[in-house]
Amino acid sequence: MEMIERILPVLLVLMPLFFLVGMLPDQTDVHVDSALTNFSQKFLQTSGFVFDKVFTSLPVSKASDKYHTYARQDFWRDQGDRLMLLGDSAPVARGGYRMSTGSYSCDVRAFGKAISKGVRSNADAVINPDQDAVDFVTQALMVRLEAQWMAEFFVTGIWGTTSTLSGTSQWSDYDDSDPITAVDNGKQAIGDLTGLEANTFLCGSAVDLKLKRHPIVQALYKVSNVESISDEMMARVLGVQRYLVARAVKATDVEGATAAFARIAGKHALLCYTAPDGSDGATAGKVFKWDGWGADSGIAIQSYYENQSRSDIVEGFSAVDFKITSTALGYMFIDAVA
Repeated sequence: MEMIERILPVLLVLMPLFFLVGMLPDQTDVHVDSALTNFSQKFLQTSGFVFDKVFTSLPVSKASDKYHTYARQDFWRDQGDRLMLLGDSAPVARGGYRMSTGSYSCDVRAFGKAISKGVRSNADAVINPDQDAVDFVTQALMVRLEAQWMAEFFVTGIWGTTSTLSGTSQWSDYDDSDPITAVDNGKQAIGDLTGLEANTFLCGSAVDLKLKRHPIVQALYKVSNVESISDEMMARVLGVQRYLVARAVKATDVEGATAAFARIAGKHALLCYTAPDGSDGATAGKVFKWDGWGADSGIAIQSYYENQSRSDIVEGFSAVDFKITSTALGYMFIDAVA
């Protein structure tokens, strides 16, 4: 009892302080979490696609049409002196050449995104629904076009010559492989058939990394790390005008499942000759782009308001046809690296 009497005055003094501490605001009391207005994260692939870069582009006014082709052997045949030597009063020998036709057909692909009135009016300040919709449909179309190009042209058995590498011939074997000689042989093969020298080299990202680390390549530039070697330097090493790397990635999972990703291009390489845009000369392939259905990338965007769904609709369109115009102007390396 005596003890209680002694501590009771102390408790009476401290009690208000306990209540006061309980009433003080802490950091969670003075702030309500909300979205930042100066940062959001969205993954966009703005480079690494090559579907519109490898072949020569040609705008066309019709969805489908034909084009003329000439038999190159008829132009290059040695007629010999029997025909060329002109005798006195003799008629000039004459010859001819064969012609044929090829065709193209631009399929229209489209993909869209709806922006409901509720989404637009309820979006945080940092969210731009219109730009997000444009990015969404554009990326979807670009991934589809890249995957289509790779499935049709970055595979075995398509081009005039296909070389499947294995073991010590693969460019990931730094002891025994020689990628520069391999490319030179490919250029020679194309030249032997067409009289043209390959000017474009395309490879997947895995091949690019192995090439830039290859001792033969690094010795030429006297460097010891991949970061020191640019794509332009690789073009000079291989003796081509353009060194292209297909770096684009696609999602491989089913929507709603665990996210999974893969490079669209395989561990291959393509050596080819492509004429400049606007040229009507021989070229490995053409990208026929139907006018009105896409800009330089081959993708057009349109938007409109849909009364029924009370939504703004953003749609993307592409109308192109990727076409090999000469298999002889391509040389494919399959499994260029392990």
